[in-house]
Amino acid sequence: MNTEEMYIKWMVCEVKEGKKQEFSLAQDTWVKTADAKGFIAQAGGWDLKNNSEACIISFWDSKNSLEHFMDDLHDTIFYKNKQADTYNWIAVSHFIDNLNIEGKSDILRNAIKTNKSLCIADCYLNSEKSVHFEKVMKEIWTPGMGRAEGIPGGIFSKSSNNNLRYLLSTFLDHMENNNNHLLNLLTVYGNKSVISDDITKMEERVIRLVDSWKIIK
Repeated sequence: MNTEEMYIKWMVCEVKEGKKQEFSLAQDTWVKTADAKGFIAQAGGWDLKNNSEACIISFWDSKNSLEHFMDDLHDTIFYKNKQADTYNWIAVSHFIDNLNIEGKSDILRNAIKTNKSLCIADCYLNSEKSVHFEKVMKEIWTPGMGRAEGIPGGIFSKSSNNNLRYLLSTFLDHMENNNNHLLNLLTVYGNKSVISDDITKMEERVIRLVDSWKIIK
């Protein structure tokens, strides 16, 4: 996908038992985010491995745009939809896009609009391994993803406050139920051992996207 550098907000919520419908209805009201300056797109849904977890990822043209939204419009929506009453906890992280994956969709909006699922690999690296990890992503993962069937594209991003944390976001035009999606792809398009010493922890989620949660500018 051909995109300029973006600022990314990644959220994971543990939804209370019996509150999934209420959470989803509240999530629908975030469509008003499309009015925010600098907003690009948003997608979200339920983790296939833990269906009590709701996952949402949004894309902005800059950190300043997201901060302005948080100061100006966020709380109005948040307090009105009472979504906080539907979950036990929420984890919010921010990333800066580092490397875009060429695929069938040439722009991010199309990937969000047309695809059914999203694979997220949240990677934590060993100290001083970021240069090697980024090299592998550029030389093996990126071209491999571009050639893979059913993968219209993805984004490789780096944490805004942790130089040893990366987020790999892969859109899929089918439902992907395999564990270790990233390592599976590296096995096909390269040797997965090339990053085995780089990563200390990888949290992977495969998300069934909910159409009504998709927001496209």
